[in-house]
Amino acid sequence: MKRLLVILAIWATAGTMIGQLGQDSLLRSGRLAYQSGDYGTAIACYRHYLKLAQGARDDTAVADAYRLIGDAFRASGEMESALEELEMGLKIAEGVADSNMVGRIYNRIAAVRFEMNDAKGSEAAANEAITLAYKMQDEATISSSLNILGAVYRSNGRFQMALDTLAQSISIQKSMGDTTDIPNALNNMANTLIELGMYQEAIDTAKRSFAMAHQSKILVYEQYASHMLYKAYRLKGEFLPAFDWMEIYNGLTQELLNEAKGKEISQLRSEMGAAQGELEYERLKAENALQQQTIASQNAKVFAIGGIGSLILVLTLGLGLVARSQKRANAVLKAKNTQIERQTQEISGINKRLEHVAQDRKLQQDRVEEINRVKDKLFSIISHDLRSPMNSIQGLLSLMERSMIDQAEFAMMADTLKTRVDSTTMLLDNLLNWSRSQMEGFSPQLATIDLGEMALMECRLQDTTAKAKAIFINNRIPVGTLATGDKNMVELVLRNLLSNAMKFTEQEGQITLIAEMRSDQLHIGIMDTGIGITPAAIGKVLGKDYYNTPGTNKERGSGLGLRLCKEFLDHNNGSLWFNSNSDKGTTFWFSLPTV
Repeated sequence: MKRLLVILAIWATAGTMIGQLGQDSLLRSGRLAYQSGDYGTAIACYRHYLKLAQGARDDTAVADAYRLIGDAFRASGEMESALEELEMGLKIAEGVADSNMVGRIYNRIAAVRFEMNDAKGSEAAANEAITLAYKMQDEATISSSLNILGAVYRSNGRFQMALDTLAQSISIQKSMGDTTDIPNALNNMANTLIELGMYQEAIDTAKRSFAMAHQSKILVYEQYASHMLYKAYRLKGEFLPAFDWMEIYNGLTQELLNEAKGKEISQLRSEMGAAQGELEYERLKAENALQQQTIASQNAKVFAIGGIGSLILVLTLGLGLVARSQKRANAVLKAKNTQIERQTQEISGINKRLEHVAQDRKLQQDRVEEINRVKDKLFSIISHDLRSPMNSIQGLLSLMERSMIDQAEFAMMADTLKTRVDSTTMLLDNLLNWSRSQMEGFSPQLATIDLGEMALMECRLQDTTAKAKAIFINNRIPVGTLATGDKNMVELVLRNLLSNAMKFTEQEGQITLIAEMRSDQLHIGIMDTGIGITPAAIGKVLGKDYYNTPGTNKERGSGLGLRLCKEFLDHNNGSLWFNSNSDKGTTFWFSLPTV
């Protein structure tokens, strides 16, 4: 970082005398920051590189700067911002007919589209990149685009095309003498082979990827390869190597997090990984137990059939001995019947135990899936919804530290900075409360609460945001409006609903808070004059998924707030619902038991 500051200081003072040197320094500094995962600093460097290129009227460099900025946004998980930057660069590159740069930008657009689950858009962009790269003989772009195209083919079920395309990408990389990205293509190939049910081939391919990635010390490729090996061995039914590779995968995941210096996130993922590993280990033990019980059951049946055969033989011999052996034959028959009855009871007991094992296995699988779902959502929020505003704040403060903006400019940005900090704080509150709600033993502390005082406090907290959008908040809930609930939970519900109303209300709109008594329930309504909810989205808002959409000023959300409101109200014997008109705004209601 000190080296970066020195480079930027030199660039800021030397002016046009070292124009090209300044550009090269910024590119090197941005690349170093990018490779270390410091995407906020990388974007700041590339922004300065963009200004230099614009000042020099070098359109190719301007387009390249937008490409670099877009890719940094992609790496940080901000796909919409990445796409905006890349499309700006594409327009400039096409304007100056720079086919080489156009192809490279289409390559990055293909990567962004794929991560946005837009397979059709990704395929079109990748093919465009390949066509242009072949004309310019740009083998690196061809290889990278083929790798993306292979992943697209796999995602939409064209598995043989995926394998052929990925093999072509690997072949080009070998001919270039650059094997750095071959493990990435091999990982995509292994994933495709798993989809085809070719588990041994997938294992061989993933092992090649792991060995190459390990030699090149590319941890992220090692991590992906180990996950493919765990998945392939598990599906093949070889549970011991599956468990070994799962432990390797967890270890690499931890190592990657340590490199990113995410101490808190690392601890959380480690705990979740350990929980998943424990459950997976128990599941493997259950499957082994199931196999052993099945063998025992089969042996018991064989033994019973053998006993019946022996009985028939005894009876046949007994007929030859006539009356003298009749008594002995009857005794043997009785003994065999007793033995068969006992074996039948044993088989019945084994079957019952097998049913219990199957039920336990199903519960364990459900628990693993739930942990994975919670883990994936948690990491998505941390890596995107939480990291994105923090990167923006870091970038702004970095500019101040380097004296690239003065106090007057900073004062103009102060409101925006405060809004981002408030938004991030609220997201952290939601995240911590939601994490608590996922833990066993979580229970509310019910007491009498004053919704009037609570509404007054929450309206004051929203005052800055309301002034920024010129929104009038009309609080009609009088002090002394009492209900029963957990104070902290209900405060979070009211804060989230009021914040959502602010988010989707346009400039100079109005938000009204009301309270209505209905038998033994208190109904609280938050009405806004905003853009409303479209008919297509009505069924998704309170669904099981984490639905979110940008606000009137492109405010972003995680989709966590309403999910958390619903869960907390369930804990407080209340409920959540809404009615909306896309022309007249939305009213969210929630109920609580009265005192």
